[in-house]
Amino acid sequence: MERRIVADVIVRTAHESDADAIGALWSELVAYHHAVDAGLPQAAPNGPDHYAQALHDHLNSPVTRVLVAEA
Repeated sequence: MERRIVADVIVRTAHESDADAIGALWSELVAYHHAVDAGLPQAAPNGPDHYAQALHDHLNSPVTRVLVAEA
């Protein structure tokens, strides 16, 4: 496994344009968890889209905050 040392990380509020990428990352995370434990459910085929939509809802909420980290 390649290791990188990242000295500069920027944490910022997520934008609408980040939702699809975050949904794709969620899908990768679910696949990883399923690979580690086959008893865990797999992501639904439209799961990333649903997750991205939920993020859009949170981005517009006055009581939640979505943050992203960029390296």
